[in-house]
Amino acid sequence: VIASFCKRLCRTCVCGGVPPSGSLFVLALVSNLLRRHGECACLVHRHVYNKSSKDKGNKKNDNDDNGMIMDVFDNETNDPAKSRALESSLWELDALEKHYHPAVSALAKTCGTEDNKT
Repeated sequence: VIASFCKRLCRTCVCGGVPPSGSLFVLALVSNLLRRHGECACLVHRHVYNKSSKDKGNKKNDNDDNGMIMDVFDNETNDPAKSRALESSLWELDALEKHYHPAVSALAKTCGTEDNKT
């Protein structure tokens, strides 16, 4: 349920036209949730590659995913437990790292990398 909540919040920041102040609030909240719920850490540390069969023999770009990530998260479901959030990743953090506002970009880069000592 927490993973689904984090995914929806981050997706809203990326797709919803949220102002930088709102994005900073969401990133701080998601960072705290990820810190308190260790089972959600897989969302940040999972790397998902969607390779087609023709790319498998390509030695030069083994990790080439053509810029596309297959996200199994179901944003349309009303039941957070059925949204498959834990099978997904927080790719939205990568997008927010490229945000035009430097504070949002900096906070997105540190989100999920903190330890429990802070």
